[in-house]
Amino acid sequence: MTGIMTIFSFLIGVATAFFVTCALYILTRPRRTRFQTVLGRIFVVWALLCVKDLVLAFPGMYRQPALDVVFLIDGWSVATFTVFLMEIVRPGWTNATKLLLVLLPFWLCTAAYFVWPARRNVVIVVYTWLLVVFALTILVVGFVTTRRYIKYVRDNYSNIDNIDVSWVRQVFFFFIVGQLLWLGVSFVSNPAADCCYYVITLAMWLMVLRYSYNLRPIVMQPVEHVDGSETEPRQYAFAGQMERVIQEEKLYLNPNLTLMDVAKRVGTNRTYMSEYFSHVLQETFYDYINRLRLENMSLSTMREHPEFTLEYVAQLSGFNSMSTFRRAFTKLTGMSPSQWRREQSAPQ
Repeated sequence: MTGIMTIFSFLIGVATAFFVTCALYILTRPRRTRFQTVLGRIFVVWALLCVKDLVLAFPGMYRQPALDVVFLIDGWSVATFTVFLMEIVRPGWTNATKLLLVLLPFWLCTAAYFVWPARRNVVIVVYTWLLVVFALTILVVGFVTTRRYIKYVRDNYSNIDNIDVSWVRQVFFFFIVGQLLWLGVSFVSNPAADCCYYVITLAMWLMVLRYSYNLRPIVMQPVEHVDGSETEPRQYAFAGQMERVIQEEKLYLNPNLTLMDVAKRVGTNRTYMSEYFSHVLQETFYDYINRLRLENMSLSTMREHPEFTLEYVAQLSGFNSMSTFRRAFTKLTGMSPSQWRREQSAPQ
């Protein structure tokens, strides 16, 4: 037991140092974005939660009454997941009123635990179910809103390096595992299980830090109103013209090209253009532009100039990052750029 408690104390210390360091690094960063400020404050909250757990490492403190109090306070952490998620898909969502509404039921349960000592077991049960329902709600809302956000990004932008949130799905997995383990730990009261929970928690927030540090969430614009009967087939006057303009003017070489840019160029609105990609071309704007970059520039450049580095080819083709270039290249050709180049240079 002593050995496990030593490891438990060590992990608490590591977690505390991690969250404090991240918070200081982010919050002292000059010209930080609103999202970075929110993320830094979330790390401050988690640092305080870790410091609170240090109490359990003292001799004789790892007992049910102390564990119940820790359990109640830990439940408040769900607000950090809510804020993190909403600030990604709805930038600017967080304010004092919404934060108070999110935390209110958890604070009320915590107060009830101390006000009615005779009903503490009942309060813990109610609190547990509240956490389960709230966590499931976050997952459902998070899955739906994240999926909508990802679709919007790919339908409207050709450069999604700092706005793509596909990685949030992985965070959801860690969140589910972490919440289940946390609930189990709360009832089993096993230091070894607590250690596992801390490892998963650190892994989750490390992933968040890695993928979201340079994130620039965007505000999804409402769908523009368009006239016409929804029961009749839509007529797209710009059909053909749009493809010709993109090809002839080589708009795809603009690394920051957006759907709105193309819509303005052919004299239509974003809604019509988005519908055209979805219903006629059956391809997202992101995939369409990346395919043109590869077919019209990357492949021919790699054939004619084998001495060019892949980084230079990607830059010439309009890609902002090598990761996007590699993903698009593999999707189109079925092999990585390096493999394709080796195939081309191999003797026939």
